[in-house]
Amino acid sequence: MSNVIHLARHDGEPRVDTLEIAHYLGTDHASTIKLVRRHVARFEKLGRVRFEIRAFATRGGQQEREIALLNEDQAYLLLAFSRNSERVMDLKVALVQAFGDCRRNGAAHALTYWQQLQEVDAADRESLARASAGSHAMLARRREKPILRERRKVLEAKVAPDLFKIAA
Repeated sequence: MSNVIHLARHDGEPRVDTLEIAHYLGTDHASTIKLVRRHVARFEKLGRVRFEIRAFATRGGQQEREIALLNEDQAYLLLAFSRNSERVMDLKVALVQAFGDCRRNGAAHALTYWQQLQEVDAADRESLARASAGSHAMLARRREKPILRERRKVLEAKVAPDLFKIAA
């Protein structure tokens, strides 16, 4: 069994699908999705459960199946409902690693945007300092100011959501 869990982002949140969990548990997907459906109210105490219909190929042709996309807490809850076999415990470790990597990568992106935001602030202060030196610099400041404000606005929008995602 590979220790790599594939997460997908849905609405900006990392999720794992029940098809992958069933594969790692060595069970059929029908049992896994039935367990989620049976306890959907409990799962939804940890956030909205997202369901999708996915097509898959069989010998008889194309068919469809329902899958659930679980957030981190919901994935752990599903494993908590499973017996602690070696496979289940290995999957718990792999999920902790996958969601942890996802959080750390999100932090790296937030840091990059934060650094860019700091550069914009430094350029703004430099422009203001030049503007106080003379009238030509003041005209340059007037041209630079809207551009700097727009860059700041874009970067702040990128930094703020990422910082909230990291804390969640």
